[in-house]
Amino acid sequence: MQGSTYFNAIGILTKDFELKTSANGVVYAFNGLAINRKWTTQSGEQKEDVIFINFSLFGKQAENAKQYVGKGSQVYIEGRLANRKVEQKTELQVFVEKIIFLSGKKVEETKPITASKEEEIPEIDYEGAF
Repeated sequence: MQGSTYFNAIGILTKDFELKTSANGVVYAFNGLAINRKWTTQSGEQKEDVIFINFSLFGKQAENAKQYVGKGSQVYIEGRLANRKVEQKTELQVFVEKIIFLSGKKVEETKPITASKEEEIPEIDYEGAF
């Protein structure tokens, strides 16, 4: 059984990844995960709560995350909880051991591909192709 400091969650990335390199050459990135919880009270009122968790990735995981996911992407993370000292204060953070990309980066709207007058779009005979 995992220790009591093990953490896993599905949430939405709060920003795009920015890669950094440590003094000893390790690539890393920090990000935040927004975890939404919605419920209905006994009186029928809709409620929502959002929890924000900071996390860090290292090495190839950080590089892949920067390439394939960004702000607004949904991810699943697993890792260990630990305190990290940041500018005279301590904050809780997840050191990620596993990340699964559940959705990718938002793709800009693309223009449809059209043929110019000089180009001819070949006709395809689909009969008997299936």
